[in-house]
Amino acid sequence: METIDRFDRKGKPMSNHSTRRRFGRAQDDHIRDPYQALRKPHEPAVCTGCGAFYHQGRWQWGRAPDGAHNEQCPACRRVADHLPAGMVTLPSDFVESRRVEIVGLLRNEENAEKGEHPLNRII
Repeated sequence: METIDRFDRKGKPMSNHSTRRRFGRAQDDHIRDPYQALRKPHEPAVCTGCGAFYHQGRWQWGRAPDGAHNEQCPACRRVADHLPAGMVTLPSDFVESRRVEIVGLLRNEENAEKGEHPLNRII
């Protein structure tokens, strides 16, 4: 028998199958992101900041195709504008006693997300 220990936004139990990472956690909300492009960039495009390239409808890591034009990705625009998509706030006494552990957990999560989704980063 399957144990259910996670719930969706409406409080409905989620099975282990539905808790797998499919699209990244940053896309979980339904709030309009002003940094989300209203149109797709002309393909192929390479980001001038991080080197990710836009090809076949998505930003990805790797070698950009020949003839790619320069365009800044949404994540690099956020970094340049100093406007993160969200913030984490923790009590200072909690952070002071576990700083190394917390930073390590955050970096591990960033690496897991960023490997699959170039636009999911920690600023």
